[in-house]
Amino acid sequence: MLLAENRLQLEPLVDLLVVRSSMAPDVIEIMLRELEDVKLASEQDPEPADGPGWAEEPANDWPGAQT
Repeated sequence: MLLAENRLQLEPLVDLLVVRSSMAPDVIEIMLRELEDVKLASEQDPEPADGPGWAEEPANDWPGAQT
């Protein structure tokens, strides 16, 4: 089921990119390279939102925060 849903979402994206720029095989090759980069990044840090650089809500318990 998930595969069918992904295909239904990917096909319009491929069509859009083909209309805007290139031939389908070129677009698909570029997408595959980008997906490989996403896969590698995910393997290195499966939950990037938990890592450094993630901004949390500022605390409002410091004296200057009271108005």
